[in-house]
Amino acid sequence: MEYHTYGGMIIAELICPAHCIRDTQDILDLMATVSYCRDAAGIMIKGPHLPEDFFDLHTGLAGELL
Repeated sequence: MEYHTYGGMIIAELICPAHCIRDTQDILDLMATVSYCRDAAGIMIKGPHLPEDFFDLHTGLAGELL
């Protein structure tokens, strides 16, 4: 995890191997961690870190994660 400050807000950038986010629980855990540890206002996750199902809108995963 890397942290950046933009406009006075702390943003966490996820740095991990490809597809390190598998499901909604992974996102919830990540949100809790960055909020508690660094009081981050947001999380930046790049496409390669998301599961393939995220990009298939029929699965509903994108709606759950966003």
